[in-house]
Amino acid sequence: MRPGALLLATIVLALPEVAGAATPEGEWWTPGLKARVRIAACGAGLCGKVSWLLPRGILPPGEEPLPELAGRSVFVMSPDPARPGHFRGRIDNPEDGNRYEGAIVLHGKDWLEVKGCLFFICRSQLWLRHWSD
Repeated sequence: MRPGALLLATIVLALPEVAGAATPEGEWWTPGLKARVRIAACGAGLCGKVSWLLPRGILPPGEEPLPELAGRSVFVMSPDPARPGHFRGRIDNPEDGNRYEGAIVLHGKDWLEVKGCLFFICRSQLWLRHWSD
């Protein structure tokens, strides 16, 4: 991990988790700003779908384009009754085709921590809220 990314992750994770007024619903940038995911209520939980992808011609040299994913579901989460503001469920990673047990946690109003585990290997990403106008 790059030192700048590690510092940013440390600062964001030090922010308080938000329960109540703030919600993960809305548009979120994935790392590298290569895609946006729209999170919306579905049933008693939340669903996330790819809403925008970086056009293929703009990718940095050496990066592989993502498959055509617009509109594809990437997760379904249910509220964690033991932890307000936390949601748990499944994450489908379109980049590697794997399904993970996962969780999302809102930090502040603009950062979303997305965690996924496959067996005992876990990874986290920080997503930035997309604000339009």
